[in-house]
Amino acid sequence: FQDEKIYFQSDRTMQKAVHIKVNPFVSVCFRHIQIQGICRELERPVHPCNKSFLQRFTAHYPHAAQEYSSMDNERVYQITPTRIETWRYIDGMPYQETFDIDARLYVLKQYEI
Repeated sequence: FQDEKIYFQSDRTMQKAVHIKVNPFVSVCFRHIQIQGICRELERPVHPCNKSFLQRFTAHYPHAAQEYSSMDNERVYQITPTRIETWRYIDGMPYQETFDIDARLYVLKQYEI
């Protein structure tokens, strides 16, 4: 995460990269959080414009950075979030929390079982 965007590195021939090229609308899920956004391919990780990304990537994943970042097909991808959804429990009841970034809208709605 950097500057309200999500970055990752991948080989541009991998299935996810091929799919992103066709359809840049993506969804990322982790720890009960779903982030939807628009993804775009940037330059190679070793390109000067990706210096900050490469420093952070190297700090967290030194082996992967060393092994892959210089490869010709490696690219940095940037996701601009448009919507974030998560779950929250209030007094034991489930609620869906939605942040619509484009509309600048926040909704907390009890989940009807």
